[in-house]
Amino acid sequence: MLENLSLLTANYSVGEHGTGMIALIGPTQMPYSKMIGLLDAFREELAKRLTDYYNHFDQ
Repeated sequence: MLENLSLLTANYSVGEHGTGMIALIGPTQMPYSKMIGLLDAFREELAKRLTDYYNHFDQ
């Protein structure tokens, strides 16, 4: 069952608060360039929002 799936991962950083990883599991024949672009956009937005969230408490 898993042999027909691919895993894409992206790391993100929240500055001094740590790092994380997000993952996308999809079919082996997915449109990789589109999925990588979406994963990157999500990673950037997540890192920005988490950084903003933690900065709220650092003030």
